[in-house]
Amino acid sequence: MAGTMVVFGDSITFGHNVTPGRQYKFRVSEGLNRPIVHDFAANNNCAADQAQFGLSVPPEPDQLSLIMVGLNDARIYGDDRVLQHCYERFLRRLIADRFLARRVVARDGIMQKAGYWWDVEANSIGMTSEEGGASARTEVSGRSIYIGHIIQDHPASRGVADIYVDGVKTGTVSSDGTAGCTTAQGLSYGPALTRFDGFADGSHEVEVRVVTPGARFRLDY
Repeated sequence: MAGTMVVFGDSITFGHNVTPGRQYKFRVSEGLNRPIVHDFAANNNCAADQAQFGLSVPPEPDQLSLIMVGLNDARIYGDDRVLQHCYERFLRRLIADRFLARRVVARDGIMQKAGYWWDVEANSIGMTSEEGGASARTEVSGRSIYIGHIIQDHPASRGVADIYVDGVKTGTVSSDGTAGCTTAQGLSYGPALTRFDGFADGSHEVEVRVVTPGARFRLDY
């Protein structure tokens, strides 16, 4: 028996103004013989709206995630490179939350934190800091490292963190969405993901270090 399918998307996947028999999600479900067990697709949604649901249903073996979102992002963000950058990270987060086998979340005890952090309200895994020098450190393995965070369109959420891998600064991650990342639905924030590649196989120590005193940086994993 074929596995199941979980659906994410905007009006194209949702099937706005289309009869059920012609809706794309049902055509895919029938064609692949995969029953839809969860359907999060919604008309007028952007990637940030749909990314809220990525972790709401744990992936199951042989389960397909159908993700079709970006139409409304393109309409709202246009050719603004900064906003396209936000869209990319919202979409990456939704995809990653459907396939990452292991993640160390900010509230996990093995995530060693220094400085003042507090729980975010948007989910049950993330934490926030606005203290310069505050850090979160853990050990992961693999050639790619994924930093799950939140981007928000709010003046207080312009936090930036430097990422260190095995003691070497590798890049930065930002929570700043004040260029206008608010979605068509009016959601001012979204789960995002930044990926760093090119590491050797084996274990690596990863440190996330806040570098913007007074500006909130939100870390999920």
